[in-house]
Amino acid sequence: LGDGGVSNTSGPESFTASLTGAAGDLSVTTSFQYQAKGSTDTHDQIGVALGATQAINDIELLGELVYFSDFDGTANEAYYLTVGASVPIGPVSVSAVYSMRDVEAMPTDNLFTVSGEIELIDGFTASLGYRFGDEGGVDTQTVGLLLAYGF
Repeated sequence: LGDGGVSNTSGPESFTASLTGAAGDLSVTTSFQYQAKGSTDTHDQIGVALGATQAINDIELLGELVYFSDFDGTANEAYYLTVGASVPIGPVSVSAVYSMRDVEAMPTDNLFTVSGEIELIDGFTASLGYRFGDEGGVDTQTVGLLLAYGF
């Protein structure tokens, strides 16, 4: 408890409630979050989120918008926006996601990923991904490879 932070309290004072629904190929989720201030915070954090996924033929789209008041126990507001898509191109599933994080009094962060996944043999997949990040004014790039076998 000495480290502080929202929801780091001496009892069950925080909660999240969510509601999910679907109609055809559209799925929607909404949620509300309350996190009580910790010992080192000045404010309780309240958050709301709305997310959706939609399949259109072989293309899958996703989007999410999140808002926090008193983010991380401070007086700052924060917004998160995420959009993405996945599409099969031959035997490869290609996906791309963009995320923006805007916290008041801080630089806006931008994150982008693109990846491709293919099943090499029954149960054995390979994925190759690239990530670009502009976080706090610092640009980073990452390339990764994942080999997985499901059994």
